[in-house]
Amino acid sequence: MKDSQGAVQVHQQEQRLTEYMKKLIMQEQDLLGIAITDRDGVPIAQEWSRSAKNLSKSFAKHSQIASAFSNMSDQANKLGIGASDTFIASYQHYQVIQFNELPLHQCVVTLFATADANIGELINSRDLWRTITRHIDKEVLRDSRNPGMI
Repeated sequence: MKDSQGAVQVHQQEQRLTEYMKKLIMQEQDLLGIAITDRDGVPIAQEWSRSAKNLSKSFAKHSQIASAFSNMSDQANKLGIGASDTFIASYQHYQVIQFNELPLHQCVVTLFATADANIGELINSRDLWRTITRHIDKEVLRDSRNPGMI
């Protein structure tokens, strides 16, 4: 009984997170998509604007971009350079911003925005995403690290 209640709670939390991400994308027209993955690039939650269908398909095929960033950051730290907590890339039609919450939280947040989006505003949303990833780590990912706990 406790396991089924826990599963229902996790499902409800996932629904609230998806609805929240949908709301953010609708409010910020330059935001094309949001993907939250674990350190290995396994999607936890993602939401895309209607105009980003091709981008969402590409991310689904190449979600390892999130794990590449976390691995690169880990390697830089081992070399004594220090861990990178933000990655920004600009392309012809869009920009990608990644927030590395490792090792504090086991998540990487990837924001996809239009090429002319205000990157500073998106970077300033870091604290919001840190709060969300803290909750995901505590309520969702801890189950995979400590089987039997929900």
